[in-house]
Amino acid sequence: MYFSLFAELTSKFRGSEIIELQNFKPASVDDIANVHTKAYVAGLEKTFQESLVAAGAGITLVNSVHLSAPRIHLLDLL
Repeated sequence: MYFSLFAELTSKFRGSEIIELQNFKPASVDDIANVHTKAYVAGLEKTFQESLVAAGAGITLVNSVHLSAPRIHLLDLL
């Protein structure tokens, strides 16, 4: 379902309503710093670091739940 909705937003399905950029070059850190205040860039960096910590915490939680779950062997179910 999600893929189908996403695919319908492409230029293939929407024609001239969508402009598809070719050879797009992402902004560098310097590009971002040149158009935003230092406080804004610092906020982006802080948010990025916090998201990495949150992602790591989420993975750690999933691992601990997985490791504490009882093991079920498929052959035992037969």
